[in-house]
This record gives sequence, C-alpha cells and structure tokens, in this order.
Amino acid sequence: MTRRLSGIVREHWRSSRDRVRWWSRPALGHPAVRRVAAVCAVAFAGRRGRIAGAAACILLGVTVSLSGLWFGAHGSLNVRSVPQGGRGAGSSGADPFVASSTGPTRARLRVPAIGVDAPIESVGIDAGGNMATPSTPKNVAWYRFGPAPGDAGDAVIDGHLDWTNGPAVFSKLGRLTTGDEIIVDVPGRGTRLFAVDGLSTVPYTAHPAGLFATSGPPRLSLITCTGSWDALHRTYAQRLIVDAHLLP
Repeated sequence: MTRRLSGIVREHWRSSRDRVRWWSRPALGHPAVRRVAAVCAVAFAGRRGRIAGAAACILLGVTVSLSGLWFGAHGSLNVRSVPQGGRGAGSSGADPFVASSTGPTRARLRVPAIGVDAPIESVGIDAGGNMATPSTPKNVAWYRFGPAPGDAGDAVIDGHLDWTNGPAVFSKLGRLTTGDEIIVDVPGRGTRLFAVDGLSTVPYTAHPAGLFATSGPPRLSLITCTGSWDALHRTYAQRLIVDAHLLP
C-alpha cells in the first residue's frame, strides 16, 4: 500500500510539473497570464472527467479575460501636450498610409538588423491621451498628427514589445546600435532611409524633448515598451526610444 501511494504521489507530481512547464512557457506572453495558468494547472492536475473539463473552461475564461486587459495595456507616450491641429501627414497634407492601407502595396517599416519587416498603420490618440498602438502585434503604427517619415520634424512609429502569444514586432528593438539602418517604404512617396543615432529609456509618463517635434531636420523615433510590469496601471514602467536621422 505504501509503495502504491508513493507511486501515485510521484505520478501526480510529474503530471503537475509537466503542466506547469507547458502553461508557463514564454509564448503565453504576459506574466500575469502565465502565473494564473500555472496555478490552475497545479490545482487541477490530478482531477478527471467533468472536473478537469470545468478547469479547462475556467482557465480559458481567465486567460481570455486577462488577454482583453493586456490588449489595452500597451501604451506609448502621452501626447496631450503635443500639437494635434490636424497635421495629418506632416507637410505633405495627406495621410500617405491611409491611401494604401490595403493590399500588397501597403506602407512598410523595415529594420534589417533585427529582422523587422512590418506593415505600417496610421493611428491617433487613445482614450488615455497616449499615442495609440497598432491593432496587431505584427504591425507598427505611425502617429498621423505628426510629420510623415522624411518630412521636417520627428516622425514617430510605435510597436508592441510582446503579446499574449509571445514576442511582438519590436521585441528586439533594444538590440539596435548606432548606424543601423531603418527603412520606410511608402507607396507614392518612395523609400526613406534613416540611420540610428542612439537609444534611450524613459518613464512611460515622460515627455522627452524633441519627440513629436513638428519642425527641424527630418528625424524618426521608434518606440516600444520596456522595464518592469506596472500591475496597477497595466503597462510597462518605461519606454524604449530609438532615435534616427534621415540619410541623404
């Protein structure tokens, strides 16, 4: 009897351990989702039949609910103090991305050094007063109330760091170094080539000087989340900014 009980305990432990490993993998993205999933996996590891089925449903519901919160948690930087007077696409006067928002000719951002080749969306401001973010983890987003890439001033493009199913488009943005090339392809406007000047990290509530500027030499800023997770505000505590200048 003792041996039998010992075997059952070992089997239960192995089953629980395997479930924890599977549900805790990075592909689930957000740390809160992984923690909840791991707890559920341990709690129901030894159950069968209807109980196991109920556990799966509960876990799915919790994951989906948290995912809904997570989708809205990726903010950029606050733009309440940035002029928004309908600049649209900077000095060109028309949104170069909206006109080509569908089909294979859509505007794209390419960053060869980190393997980025992503469609560019055109976004404005979200309900929190921040620059809005892309609708999917594979896209990037250009701030349409500021200059277009290549126009005078600072064109701003943001992208997600990660998602509920793993790394997103800007997951490797922090690996860029001075001189790395950034390419913006816009149908009807040609290709704009930029070179990285440097990287900086700021609090997500910051208002960095020069960011969103509407005059001066043509520049490009790429933004994503970084730092620790702020559970209270449902966002990362910092923003990583890549600053680049337009090449001749």
